[in-house]
Amino acid sequence: MDEKKLVITGMGACTPIGIGVPEYWKNLINSVCGIGKITRFDASELPVQIAAEIRGFDPAAYLPRPLVRTMDPFMQYAWVAAEEALHDSSLS
Repeated sequence: MDEKKLVITGMGACTPIGIGVPEYWKNLINSVCGIGKITRFDASELPVQIAAEIRGFDPAAYLPRPLVRTMDPFMQYAWVAAEEALHDSSLS
């Protein structure tokens, strides 16, 4: 079997300081901190109550409805970043 390799030379980002490369880069060069008090669940009983959460992420703005309901949030983040990288690479 002849294997073919594909390299996507685009960028994508879904991070605590920005969703999408332009927002991420702007916040990175402006020293925006993405670390803060945990808001996704009650962390009051935990010894650590800070994290780098991705805030303001609405999966319905990026993914088909069936995937929003069935996909883990971390997979959603990866999907969004990969989709952006694919578009940035001019392969789509």
